[in-house]
Amino acid sequence: MVTQDLFFGDRSDAQLSVRNCFIRGSVVRYVQLPPEGVDVDLLHDATRREARGG
Repeated sequence: MVTQDLFFGDRSDAQLSVRNCFIRGSVVRYVQLPPEGVDVDLLHDATRREARGG
């Protein structure tokens, strides 16, 4: 994947249905998610578990 622009749904409708994504490598610099698509409590819990070592 060289460049993807998900801000314009008419150009990449197929990618708008992706619910899970694994990004590997250091090429991707920024990922922007809509606020309503992020479960902040779940994110906080996962961060705490990771900080404790698993």
